[in-house]
Amino acid sequence: MKRKVLNSDLVETGEKIRALRESRGMSQEQFAELLGVSKNSIQRYELGTVEMGLTTFFKLAELAKCSPNEISPKRFTPICDMDDETEEIISMICRLKNRSKKIAFPVIKELIRSINGID
Repeated sequence: MKRKVLNSDLVETGEKIRALRESRGMSQEQFAELLGVSKNSIQRYELGTVEMGLTTFFKLAELAKCSPNEISPKRFTPICDMDDETEEIISMICRLKNRSKKIAFPVIKELIRSINGID
């Protein structure tokens, strides 16, 4: 049987996620509900076997009142080099519901294309 090799960055991030949850005195079930994921997802994130999606990750960073870079430096270093306004806009986009994303994304894309002179 082949052994699965864990990514050390994911394991380190998982440890930070567990510490954040425990510092709030929350169970995995409570934490999962707060982030809008399953308890099994929280278990996998904390073990470092699965990478958290960006939307959930930004929710976590917002909950923790910290930068995503503080939780997962190797994953978010390029994002954290952004200015505060850009980071705020990205965070706002990540919090949109799917229905709102379907409306906002084409508008955002068209606006950026227009600004950059792309047809």
